[in-house]
Amino acid sequence: MKNIFLIRHSNAEEISAQNDDFHRKLTKKGIEKAVVMAEEVRSFYSTRTTFLSSSAPRALQTAEIFADVLGYSVEKIIKRDFLYHYYSFEQLIQYLSGMKPESVWVFGHNPMMADTASKLSTRCYDSFPKCAVAGFSFQSENFEDITINTGKLLFYQKPPK
Repeated sequence: MKNIFLIRHSNAEEISAQNDDFHRKLTKKGIEKAVVMAEEVRSFYSTRTTFLSSSAPRALQTAEIFADVLGYSVEKIIKRDFLYHYYSFEQLIQYLSGMKPESVWVFGHNPMMADTASKLSTRCYDSFPKCAVAGFSFQSENFEDITINTGKLLFYQKPPK
């Protein structure tokens, strides 16, 4: 059985002349929200997990906070630029192909989080709020065998306002 957890980055600084979209970091509120959400989903964490994050600072910081709270080694977080840019469901599954962990926690951005969530199960997501977390399980033994709408929604947790 395989699991995929989707986590949208938490609240970040606004875009400005000195701060382009890619380089935005989490705000104090974003940091606090990420800690709360990591605690909320702690029971779904397994040691047979890989963290995969967008290389954008706000997503990576969110992944690092979850790692600290859950006991995952920050040094083991895999950073990938493609998670910042638009990617398709098929491209994500192709990237995960051959990975051996039971679970992958993917830290990224909208609209890809909402798009991917809507393709992992029959549940439709109109939006994926900042720091929302959705977990899906699959009867597949390999990530490459996952196809559209074959996941079972384990949970969908929105952060407190």
